Amino acid sequence: MWKPTLIFLLVCICSDVSGQSTLLLEKIGTPKKYTYQIGDFINVKTKTKHLRLKSFLWSIEDSSIMIGTHYTVRFDDIKSVRRDIYFLNLLSKITLVVGATYITLDIVNNLINNRQVLEPTSLVISGSLIGVGLVLIPISHRNIGIGLKWKLKVLKYL
Repeated sequence: MWKPTLIFLLVCICSDVSGQSTLLLEKIGTPKKYTYQIGDFINVKTKTKHLRLKSFLWSIEDSSIMIGTHYTVRFDDIKSVRRDIYFLNLLSKITLVVGATYITLDIVNNLINNRQVLEPTSLVISGSLIGVGLVLIPISHRNIGIGLKWKLKVLKYL
């Protein structure tokens, strides 16, 4: 009596289980690959309308992905995927904050001590830090073009 009931409960529990899809961006012939799950942030550029779509991955289908709640993009319409280079992105933010903090603290210190407000050496140091941070901003991203070398695939897990 208990065996049919157990089998029925197991069938009911397992019937609603579905596999999770993963978007795989891989370089053909090399071990380089990046994976995206539902809920991950993704930044893609489309071919037809030249749109830059930046939002969370909402769903992954066999031949398309949904970015945010409004945009569905087919794989053959994706021109490139932009990836952040973590170290350079972090370094650019740090140098911008340190440069701005340095000049602010130096100005406040000079005002308190009744000295010349802007010192040339302080301007050179903080300007250099801010300049390095601004130069690192465009370098801290990498556009991966989809085509012969890089491919998008969908992996389904059960």
